[in-house]
Amino acid sequence: MRKISVKNLKVGMTIAQNIYSPSGSIVVPANTAVQQVHIDRLRGLGIREVVIDDPRVRDLELSESISEKTRTEALAVLRLVFDAVARSTRLEEIDIPYSDVRRIVLEIESDLASNKSDIVTLIDCPSPEEYLEIHSLNVAILSIMVAKRAGLGSRTMEVGIGALLHDIGMPLIPREIRLKNGPLTDEEREKVRKHPALGLAILRQVSGSSPYARAIVYQHHERHDGSGYPRGLRGSEIDPLARIVSVADTYTAMTEPRPYRDRLSPQEAYDYLMSAAGFEFDHQTVQGTLLYIAPYPVGTMVKLNTGEKGVVTHVSKGLGTRPVVRVFYDPEGRALPKTYDLDLSAAENQTRLIVEVCDD
Repeated sequence: MRKISVKNLKVGMTIAQNIYSPSGSIVVPANTAVQQVHIDRLRGLGIREVVIDDPRVRDLELSESISEKTRTEALAVLRLVFDAVARSTRLEEIDIPYSDVRRIVLEIESDLASNKSDIVTLIDCPSPEEYLEIHSLNVAILSIMVAKRAGLGSRTMEVGIGALLHDIGMPLIPREIRLKNGPLTDEEREKVRKHPALGLAILRQVSGSSPYARAIVYQHHERHDGSGYPRGLRGSEIDPLARIVSVADTYTAMTEPRPYRDRLSPQEAYDYLMSAAGFEFDHQTVQGTLLYIAPYPVGTMVKLNTGEKGVVTHVSKGLGTRPVVRVFYDPEGRALPKTYDLDLSAAENQTRLIVEVCDD
């Protein structure tokens, strides 16, 4: 099986994995022979990629970082949280299911621990309207993975809570600003910049919230070079746990759709973090995060600088740009009678580079 863009999905192909809506319902079940009605529905829902059956990589298993059960429960809890904030007329009246948030963090931790892969797979966000919940969950998945692998122990729980709730103040920003289809005015931008302080105010009156989670919510937009907000903190003034969530927040936001711009590809977001390390973000935190990100995820078809094309079959921790590729096409674009696996991390393949993501 392999991933393919919905825009290149064709009648007659076979869906290899269930396709879910953000609410957790199955849109198209696995083993479905694609018809035009399926293509139209997927495009209408804004679903960007699907997994299809391909006999050349039938042995390939595409696993998610968290289970469908955890995903559905997490998004349901996040909707309750954001709805409670949006409905409030006074901050003191906001009542969020904090114990459920803690439970979701434990479930994410458990799923990540049982997953064979060190590489994080994020949940696709079909549209800007579903951004807040899905983005918050994606930030939590990546942040928890980084914290667990960094050996933060009990602090991993605080990272997870802070990551899930880092945008808890955002529903208090007018919807017409959050979903504006175009650049924000200076006045609108200043309103958006209030969400970390609003989030801190909410958590301060939530029984059981910790100083660590509150620091993450308040500081996730601070930047290593002092260019962030709300206080313009720099370097060691920023809480180390907030630095983790800040990098995860930036990466996931760039790869998700916004009303005013298209999403970036994973490789573009990966390259941005690389260039920002030591400037906008703490270098060590960026390096620690990039270990678990794949700019070319398993199941992605890529083209090499030699002209060869194939599908990524394996990504090793810390070698995101040098995966194993199963080559389907020779440099002249001819289909090979027999495919072969090419390990781009091997010394003899160092001159081979991935130059683009593509479909057949």
